[in-house]
Amino acid sequence: MTTKNRTTLRDTLFRGIAKFLPFGEARWGWVLLLLLLVSCSHDDDNAVIPPAGTAKTTQLQLSFGGASTYTTPATENEKKLGSIAIFVQVGTSETFSSHFTTKDQLINNIFTIDIQADNLSAAAQIIVIANYKENGISDSQLSLTHTLDDLQSFQTPAIANNGSMPGYPLNERPLLMYYTQSFENLQTYIETNGKITVNLKRMAARVDVIDNTETNTGLFGLYSAQVINPKSATYLLPNNTTTNIAAIMPLVDFLPVTTVTPTATDKRITLYTYECGESHLPTVQVVYQLISTGEKFMRDFPITTKESVPVASIKRNSYYEVYSTPPSVLILDPGDWDEEDEEWVAIP
Repeated sequence: MTTKNRTTLRDTLFRGIAKFLPFGEARWGWVLLLLLLVSCSHDDDNAVIPPAGTAKTTQLQLSFGGASTYTTPATENEKKLGSIAIFVQVGTSETFSSHFTTKDQLINNIFTIDIQADNLSAAAQIIVIANYKENGISDSQLSLTHTLDDLQSFQTPAIANNGSMPGYPLNERPLLMYYTQSFENLQTYIETNGKITVNLKRMAARVDVIDNTETNTGLFGLYSAQVINPKSATYLLPNNTTTNIAAIMPLVDFLPVTTVTPTATDKRITLYTYECGESHLPTVQVVYQLISTGEKFMRDFPITTKESVPVASIKRNSYYEVYSTPPSVLILDPGDWDEEDEEWVAIP
């Protein structure tokens, strides 16, 4: 159809419609109004539709049933949570979205988060790190794009800024709790159950390594120190009555330390213990690597104080500084934190 024919047909239709409109000569105004309404309706039909795969938002409720401890009855302050950070990984994403709350944001001990993901029906993993203080995780950490390695290496601001130094204030001690749960179909779980109940368990212990050496000098490098498992595996004790920390130490998992050190104090390993009972830990296994050949040497060292007095057991709520120098000296300097109940006093 030519342009002229289309114009003639359009004019004929307009005149036909106009015969039924009131107000005489004003009827053309009604025609224009009708055309405007038709045009708007047509625009609605062509509204932008989000393409398939766009991230959708789903609300997830996490109910915190509280915290429990192994081997030793928890004090009242040890049962209270101050701050909670939730990390969610959904589908094929390699990173975790982060959500943070304090105790003031918990309503009936329930915290609601909005999860955005392309496919919530895919496998999901939820990790919760909690603390008995308000700001156990810094804002800069929460703003990171988190991989699993990031979460496993979380530190309180004091450790990140000052190293594993003993005696720093109560509100700057290492993070205390760890919880993880996986779901094959998170969307179905949410629709069926509505919320996830999290019962955090106090972690057994953690290890931090501080390295003051900036130059690769010396013949030996401290390759690893098997004090306990890497942090990601030691937040929870095994679900049994065994309280011996030595029993949860693997034979081959080590904390990697790569920089060479020629002095005793440049390599310091701090063992923070939270749940231990009367655990007996007579030795610490340390692996050194010969820089010139790459050959590794492994030795078990007895744990002693600086006065060479054997340490028969590891105490609860304590820290232990392990100093090492290649290839044969290992000194452990124990120190007590404040009284157990005072450890979790609210931060002013």
